[in-house]
Amino acid sequence: MNNKFEYAMSKRTDEELNKIISSPQGDYQQEAVEAAKQEIKKRQNIIEKLSKYSDEQILEILTSKSDYQEYEIEAAEIEVKKRKENIEDNSAEQQSNLESEKVDDIGKKYDHMKPTKKSKIKKGFAIVNIFMGVVFIFTGVSMSAEQEATFGFLGLLLGLTLLIVGWVALNTRKREIREEVDATEETVKVVKIINTICFVISILILMAAFLMIFLEETGIIK
Repeated sequence: MNNKFEYAMSKRTDEELNKIISSPQGDYQQEAVEAAKQEIKKRQNIIEKLSKYSDEQILEILTSKSDYQEYEIEAAEIEVKKRKENIEDNSAEQQSNLESEKVDDIGKKYDHMKPTKKSKIKKGFAIVNIFMGVVFIFTGVSMSAEQEATFGFLGLLLGLTLLIVGWVALNTRKREIREEVDATEETVKVVKIINTICFVISILILMAAFLMIFLEETGIIK
């Protein structure tokens, strides 16, 4: 039978859980105290489990935070810090340049994979372009079916362009984060400019569409 406090305790910090466990008898229901103990034990098991993970598995947790619990993410961050400190200690003792490079590599991987405000905006532009591309493709197909071939073709062409640009931008962003060879600085710069231009075009067309609807509703245009 599940403890009714299990979910509530999973949202508590380690400090709060320890406070509940060490509180005088009677301050909390026994069931709540037991749930807190189980949660602490679960988190300790997670920390022990992560110590056996590879660097890539740890970084996967840190770059896919929406798929993991908050305590799992915190445990992964602690493990990264611990590994960096351990390697630094070994490097100091052995005077090994190889170990020092490994420390820098882990740190750079983790720091580079943290999403920045700039990269988020670029991703947002790409998502809008993909969405607008799908909208224009459906609109183009609909207009073609209504014997408006010219406008339908233009809609399809614009939709496919926006869809492709958005998809390329998202994939280039992923390659840039992973530091893949084909994601050169020049490639990223060109894709970013094209993605931004298409985003501006998408927004302008969207604003024009809303304006036309407004003018028709108010009777200014009939």
